[in-house]
Amino acid sequence: MRAGNCSVREQNQTQTWRFTTCNCNPCRTFIAKEDIHILVRSKRPSLEEAEGFPEDQIIDVFKLKLLWIAEEFISEADEEDGVHMEDVAEDYVNEFINHNMIQIELLSQGGQVLICRVHDLVRDLAKEKATEHKILGIFDSTINKDIVKRDVEEVKLMCTRFSYLKVLDLTSVRSSEVIPDEIGDLILLKFLGLMGGIDEDVLVIPPSIGKLKKLQTLCGSRYYHTPYKHPKEMCELKEIRHLMFYTIDGKMNIGGDQTKRQTINCISYAELHHIDTINWTNLHTLKITGSRGKEGEFYSLESIANLTNLQTLSVYME
Repeated sequence: MRAGNCSVREQNQTQTWRFTTCNCNPCRTFIAKEDIHILVRSKRPSLEEAEGFPEDQIIDVFKLKLLWIAEEFISEADEEDGVHMEDVAEDYVNEFINHNMIQIELLSQGGQVLICRVHDLVRDLAKEKATEHKILGIFDSTINKDIVKRDVEEVKLMCTRFSYLKVLDLTSVRSSEVIPDEIGDLILLKFLGLMGGIDEDVLVIPPSIGKLKKLQTLCGSRYYHTPYKHPKEMCELKEIRHLMFYTIDGKMNIGGDQTKRQTINCISYAELHHIDTINWTNLHTLKITGSRGKEGEFYSLESIANLTNLQTLSVYME
């Protein structure tokens, strides 16, 4: 939603931006400069992260919350009495909404915000703050026609030169057939979004992924329907909370001792059957895909009974 009739006025020595929305609702929205300063300051969730999304693009709220957590605006110190970091992040989302900083685009049936959009004015201010604090870098591959080769080299360059990265989101980038081994050198990473492939070719996640001991979120590209092959080192990611893939090739290679996990999307029916889920008490979202097994082979879903906090279960069987 774009804003129109933008004006600036002085009120009690505090600048206030006023604009009228351009849809059928004639309401006016007021954004105070002091509120913007409060909501983008350091050590708490910030709309500076939203500047990393292309202009006019809708924003996945769940992903935004995971970015806040990865940037340590929210930490495990905020968890208490069954309240997870993701719950704390949800409270901040609602705070932004109450301050008219973001617009709701889509709600779940339960009233949770799923998709949002940032006001143009707020995004410009967030961009200014991000530039000022030097917290965000954007690599635009569209300026080079040979984007496949350049993207892979850029990833290698980032892994070599930016060793302190906590967030690396490549989900909108296409690769050839390779995810560079150098990904494993970013040992401080907490959020990693993998690049997509070409023509739905399988992309192999390198064994070096096991070096990312702090990784909390690992997700595949949603744009290119790329199947990913997971190495056995996946079971070494003890801090992992969210595994989000739309297509996999073979097993996810995860273990029952990865107890912080909250999201698994997606795991094969056959693999889940052989995992002891007794300690997966934090899991709230599970997507199961694949076939029922070979002829004469039967898999049970009894292990789901151990998932005492499960909220969403999706099962897709051939």
